[in-house]
Amino acid sequence: MLQQLLRLSNDGRRVYMTVVPKADQDAPHIEKKHIVEWLVANNVASFFRYEETIESVLGKINASNDD
Repeated sequence: MLQQLLRLSNDGRRVYMTVVPKADQDAPHIEKKHIVEWLVANNVASFFRYEETIESVLGKINASNDD
């Protein structure tokens, strides 16, 4: 799921987050720690983070199928 959610820009200077609805209701919630783990794994953990934007996107993703 994180591969659909996060991507590194072509020049390697930015990380983009995209709101992708969960495939189904049983899909696990994505937490901020998952984002941080992805950033570390992709050697971009030192990039500036817009914390409020991360929380907002995670809220939208995790709520997308919670009906």
